[in-house]
Amino acid sequence: MKKRVLTILSLILTLCLLVFTFSACDPSTTEDNDGVFKFSDDFTVDGINVTIQVEEDVEFLNFNDKITVSGNASYIVSDELDCSVEIPSKEVALSYGDNFYYVLATVNGKDTLYHVTINRKGSSAGTLDVSLAYKKNINNSWAEVKGDIYDGEIWEPGNTVVRYFRIRNEGSLDFNYKLEIKSNVTSGIDIADVVDIYVIDVADDGMQSVSNSDYVPENYKGTVKNPTDKYIFEGTLEWGDDSIVAVVLKMQTTANNKYADGEFDVDVCLIATLVEAEEDSFGPEYDAGADFE
Repeated sequence: MKKRVLTILSLILTLCLLVFTFSACDPSTTEDNDGVFKFSDDFTVDGINVTIQVEEDVEFLNFNDKITVSGNASYIVSDELDCSVEIPSKEVALSYGDNFYYVLATVNGKDTLYHVTINRKGSSAGTLDVSLAYKKNINNSWAEVKGDIYDGEIWEPGNTVVRYFRIRNEGSLDFNYKLEIKSNVTSGIDIADVVDIYVIDVADDGMQSVSNSDYVPENYKGTVKNPTDKYIFEGTLEWGDDSIVAVVLKMQTTANNKYADGEFDVDVCLIATLVEAEEDSFGPEYDAGADFE
């Protein structure tokens, strides 16, 4: 009798060990409990602030196509801050310009409220906004463009002055931009006649400082007095993009002493024009010109 009882207890213990071992080794248990919520790469996510821009012909956006959820995760879409009214289909209609929605994500029992801005490009409510910043050294921080950014420079034969400029599209409309350079004699002889211009397109990622190897014919734009073209640099920028160029002023080594007392101002103007078929309430052109001395 005792032997039979011991055998039954041994069998029960063995079954318990098997159940425990199976549960502990089952990988699906962890996956089922770990929730995943992720916006697609089309979005720019900055904390709880999320933005995306869509083309003019996009009239609707379905969040189910733009958000990945799995495991213990879910979300709702609403146009109310408190998410009291849910949009069950998760599909929203888009007007031109900015459209504001809220996404309440629940992951593993924790809620996060995202503020989502969907910008639909188009002329009806688009904005043209251009910013221009500069730095003297590649390692410096960008600064707002104001006057006197060449202040303190000594102009003598062979002297080279480099300024890096960043043109950025801060609005919702694509635009074409052009850089124009002009000069103004403030004292003595016109020194601008012997100051050469070189313009180098500098890559944003891992951009390098300008060097002597950049002073080549394809980057030469004439003198400050007589540029080879009216515009020394031009391009096109889409929403959120920027372009970085280096404008180098280099006094000719052959300049003689008659230019010793010469002084001049340099005016660099940025002109942005909307691409074809886009226009804002101020018209198709935006002048972000600045005078640099």
